[in-house]
Amino acid sequence: MTSFAEFKTGIVKFLTSSVTPQHAVQYVRELYLEAGAIELDHSTPSEWDIKMDSFYFVKHMETSLYAFKTPKNGSPNSRLIAQFSHSDSPNLRVKPVQASASNGYNTLNVDKYGGILWSRFLDTVMGCAGTLYRVVDGKVVPELFKIEDAAILPSLAIHLERKPEYDGMNCIPIVSTEAALKPAEDATDDEKKEYLNGLVLELLKKEGIDTENVVEIDAHLYSQAPTKVLRFDDIITSPRLDDLCCAYGGIIGLIDTENSERDFHMMAMCDHEEIGNRTLQGAFSRFVPMLFEVLSTSVGANTMQFCGSSLLLSADVSHAIHPGFASKSDSKNCQAFGKGGPVIKRSFNMRNGTTPMTIALVKHAVDVYNETVEDKLDNMHTYMASNASPGGSTMGPFLGGLTGVPTIDYGVYLLSMHSSNETGHVRDMYDLYKFYQAVVRFLPRN
Repeated sequence: MTSFAEFKTGIVKFLTSSVTPQHAVQYVRELYLEAGAIELDHSTPSEWDIKMDSFYFVKHMETSLYAFKTPKNGSPNSRLIAQFSHSDSPNLRVKPVQASASNGYNTLNVDKYGGILWSRFLDTVMGCAGTLYRVVDGKVVPELFKIEDAAILPSLAIHLERKPEYDGMNCIPIVSTEAALKPAEDATDDEKKEYLNGLVLELLKKEGIDTENVVEIDAHLYSQAPTKVLRFDDIITSPRLDDLCCAYGGIIGLIDTENSERDFHMMAMCDHEEIGNRTLQGAFSRFVPMLFEVLSTSVGANTMQFCGSSLLLSADVSHAIHPGFASKSDSKNCQAFGKGGPVIKRSFNMRNGTTPMTIALVKHAVDVYNETVEDKLDNMHTYMASNASPGGSTMGPFLGGLTGVPTIDYGVYLLSMHSSNETGHVRDMYDLYKFYQAVVRFLPRN
């Protein structure tokens, strides 16, 4: 079992490395390979040879990753227990015409991805990272890149406007002055335009990165705010806690959990949760039920029975009560972070997938877990949004509706969600790791 100290070191490294969904998936892929997992090719499922008592993963479209352990003795009565989290976080994405030059600055043309407030990314040093698509031997091959200290979004000084309103028209990332990055003096007008249109490629060249045969680029701006754990408590502040902190608990939980006698265990990271899930890489993709069918078929199970007896764990963050805005929360169904345990999300209007039955099932699993281990999971909390606020939605309702699998939504409390720097507590995140183990080991068979 991973100790708390090991977990804390590991999650800091994971958050620091996972600057885009592509980088997060690549980092986790390497963890799984180190743990002895076998990589499957998503483009050739007919060639998969699923064996019992094994560990597999499959990368889907570069930004989603599904890993699973097969039972030692699979049978038609086997089931699946799977955590789903998301690999994406709100950020800024560079447009195809990448840059402009005006008023003495070279600036990037960007748009927001997901539900961000522009003001939350002001005056933050930003890196540029993503994927190059290069033609190699007649095939298009994706290749990750990362440029640190690439840009900054300057705010407007208070002397010029007391309460400025920020939007996509005035939040403009500066890369350099026009004098510092410019085409050759004898460049034609078309060459000057091409230089700006491909400014990210010019930055890559300056970093010594080969751009030959690159036919497309997917470039993100990411916050370079450092991941830090406060000195006098295990409060953690970092970009992209939503939802990488929940994902990490499931990733390490799957690695550390032994193969079950009868059950499949899974950890999935899906992209595009922040924009609604309904994409090829998202949780609402047909890839998910097709993968479940492959697993059920591998043990001779009826897929409908297999799904009906399984459980999906939709793990995403929740809003902690804010010390300065406590009235925005239902104080009876919301609290501060740092009290340990998973936060079970409830919504009578099904903005998440939790039901009374799935709550009862996981409570029983935790009770048995606590009777079995010394490092107990002492607390489980319930979160509901204030009646004055609808709260956010999750992958849970989409997954349950798409697959027919009972679902529970849970996570950890955060402050400053969707900001360039979010805040939570490592102890809560470690308890998600223990919660995953409790459920996959002791979920009752109803």
